Amino acid sequence: MIPSPSEENCPSKQVEQKVSAEVLAEMGFEQCREGLRCFLKSRLGQDSDVDDCLQNVSLKWIQHGSSIPKSAVRAWLFAVAANESSLAWRKRSRRQQVIQSLAEQTSEQFEPQDSLDQRETQELVRQAVSRLPEDMQAVVRLRLESDATFEEIAGKLRIPLGTALSRMHRALARLEKELETLN
Repeated sequence: MIPSPSEENCPSKQVEQKVSAEVLAEMGFEQCREGLRCFLKSRLGQDSDVDDCLQNVSLKWIQHGSSIPKSAVRAWLFAVAANESSLAWRKRSRRQQVIQSLAEQTSEQFEPQDSLDQRETQELVRQAVSRLPEDMQAVVRLRLESDATFEEIAGKLRIPLGTALSRMHRALARLEKELETLN
């Protein structure tokens, strides 16, 4: 039924029509909310991303839900959720690429590779490491020079993993104290 011009202009009729459309939309969305949340959580992981996507899905449901046949509501909601989660992944990926690019640019601009300060600091660290006991030196050198994991260090030195970790911890504490006194 087409509303008469007097009904169209009536504010109470417009509010009534909006409310009934929103109530209908909410009912369809609410039935699938938990399933959508689980689906999005499995795709995105972070609760904040899940909440953002759920909000976008609900907005699209409110905007377009009245045109979706009842038999297709669930499939439509999950398709929209899949699209929103893909969009969230693309945004996250772009954000990470931008951050990485900025970090590289910043490090190139502000880290002079052959500066005198950097060489002096490296020499101070080398001297401090050489003053450590032999067992600590071995762990530190393997970790810094060959970038070995602690499991690899323990294997090469034939010591338990916990011992390698505690030696590194004690060595770092000594180095920190020594280098603080120099600065």
